[in-house]
Amino acid sequence: MQQQARAVTTGQQIAQILLQHSSPANVLPSIALAVRKAFEVDCSVVALFEKRKSLLSEGMPEGMRCYASTQIGGTEKILEDASILGMSLVSRISQLSSSGSEILAISNTITAPNRAANETANGTSEGEAVGELSQLPYRAVLGMATQLDGQVNGGLVLMKGQPYHWTELEMEQLKVVSNQVAIAIDRVGKNQTLARAARFQESSYQKYQTLLYDLTTTIHRSPNPEQSRQQAIERLVDAFEVERGSILLLKYTDPLFRLKNKTFLRGKENGQQAIPRAKVTVVSEASSFTDPGEIGKSFSLSDCAWCQEAFTSAPNPVAIADQRSVISINPNFRVGSIFEADAMPAFVNVPLVGAAARGAGIATILGFLVLQHSTPRHWSPDELKLLEVVAAQLSTAILHSQTLLQVQGLVQERSSQLQRSLEVQAKLYEKTRQQVDELRHLNEVKDEFLSTLSHELNTPLTTMKMAIKMLREKSLPEERKAKYMDILEAELKRESNMVQDLLELQKIEFQKADLELELIDLNKFINSLSGTFDDKWIDKELKLSVHLPRAKLKIHTDTKSLEHVVLELLTNAGKYSDPGSTVSLRAAAKPETNEVVITLKNMGAGISQEDLPHIFDKFHRGSGVTQKAIAGTGLGLALVKSFVQQLGGTITVTSSPSRKVKSPDLDSAPWETCFTVTLPQELVSDGQ
Repeated sequence: MQQQARAVTTGQQIAQILLQHSSPANVLPSIALAVRKAFEVDCSVVALFEKRKSLLSEGMPEGMRCYASTQIGGTEKILEDASILGMSLVSRISQLSSSGSEILAISNTITAPNRAANETANGTSEGEAVGELSQLPYRAVLGMATQLDGQVNGGLVLMKGQPYHWTELEMEQLKVVSNQVAIAIDRVGKNQTLARAARFQESSYQKYQTLLYDLTTTIHRSPNPEQSRQQAIERLVDAFEVERGSILLLKYTDPLFRLKNKTFLRGKENGQQAIPRAKVTVVSEASSFTDPGEIGKSFSLSDCAWCQEAFTSAPNPVAIADQRSVISINPNFRVGSIFEADAMPAFVNVPLVGAAARGAGIATILGFLVLQHSTPRHWSPDELKLLEVVAAQLSTAILHSQTLLQVQGLVQERSSQLQRSLEVQAKLYEKTRQQVDELRHLNEVKDEFLSTLSHELNTPLTTMKMAIKMLREKSLPEERKAKYMDILEAELKRESNMVQDLLELQKIEFQKADLELELIDLNKFINSLSGTFDDKWIDKELKLSVHLPRAKLKIHTDTKSLEHVVLELLTNAGKYSDPGSTVSLRAAAKPETNEVVITLKNMGAGISQEDLPHIFDKFHRGSGVTQKAIAGTGLGLALVKSFVQQLGGTITVTSSPSRKVKSPDLDSAPWETCFTVTLPQELVSDGQ
């Protein structure tokens, strides 16, 4: 009975919350807290959609706001921005509502994404892909979308920190509570809409009041007419949220022309000229999306029907929602260059009437104030009245504002230049810092290389010097002489190979190496190379295990380069393998991509995670190899990668603790290092 009364009690609490609060920031967190306590869960999330979503529609809901109530370690928290906890969940629930599933019930977020989707008897879906849920600090999730009048207006989600199987009773209770939450969300949304409308009206009133104040201030404080015009038009474009605004001034052929009565201007039946001869010039322009391009352009008043209409209608404005409808029925309709019908279909043209003339009953039309928009727009009566007031003050404002605008423009330009200068300096500093770091790194690499190269060059020389000294002994037996001659030959070959590696690497880098392509049997090729390593590794008791396909594996490539790659990888494996271990060499075909894959694995100290990204860099040697007196210059793997790339292939390396060998001490456990070379079976040279 206690659980059955849960929904009723929760509904009463929601009703009480609605009586006490009205804003989402107060209502939704309180509902989340009440639901969490009622269902005895660790977290509850209540979401509101600013724009309702149809049950059949798909995609993300618009304007989602989430609030959550959580309890972790006995501490209760209200999250006013629960996007991390709730956004993806509620979006998922919203998608379920459009597919016919009412409730999302997940017993364990860790295991659910890895299982196939299973639809339960009550329409829930537990196994669908919700991979991001496993990142939450909660394991059990129960949620559903809140619906009202066939539309989704929000969501309700319950979560527990431990895996939990949701009962049928809990799901039914969630449905009942979700209906009550849907009503609450709807009421909050309506209150929000009313508040938004009231704020919009108040904002519009304040905006227009501010605009009038600013323009009036301009009239009294700005002595420059050009500045005052520009400032006024910019403020108007911004206040009315239109694309473009212009101020047009009239220059009459007859300077004494006056508007004494409207009957004269509207024309007479006897054919008197109703419109005076005058030139219209664009003196100020402001645009919200392009640089002003009409300033200075002129046209005749008699060539623009819209200016004529405003002239004869003065002081009343001419407001057109879409001039294209008028022009379409009158092909001979001529307008000025600024009245672009396709680009700016909506406009309002307000006559600028001289103030002194208006008081005396004789009006002088100074010009026009024009606002334009790129889409059809309705001009409200309040806007037109405001524009009439602005137009009445604008002629005076023209005489007082240009100097202030020039100063502001100069300050703004200098500030912009200073900002750009600071940005350039910051970029130069960052570039310099990066170059210094690179130089420091290169210097370290150079020092390490010189040290290694000096050691590698001096060691054979020292050995050869000692052998030569011993050969000079006259009493030296013949067998000893032969031994020292072998030492000389081996050390000389070692020195020669090192120099040859340096020259070969330079040749490849400058793309001067020539390829001699031929078709070879890779199985025979690998067997012929691997056979020499059993004797070389006898001291370390290493074994080489070669695994090749039974069928012949043909590859069209450069034999010399491929031989260097395989020999260097085997030599490298011999250096770093643990004594008594086995080195595995495999080759296999990859028919789907017409490639050959060669892998080489060995067990040993391995390659650290810090060294892996640089293992193929020139002169780079792994951490600690120098201290361990392991011979090498850091050129071998760099040369291998260069040869592989020259053969049109790729090489990768992995190194990690071996799972095959169990060791109580993780630090001393051997690592398995694997080099993988992928080569095309058919390599085409540049000359073919």
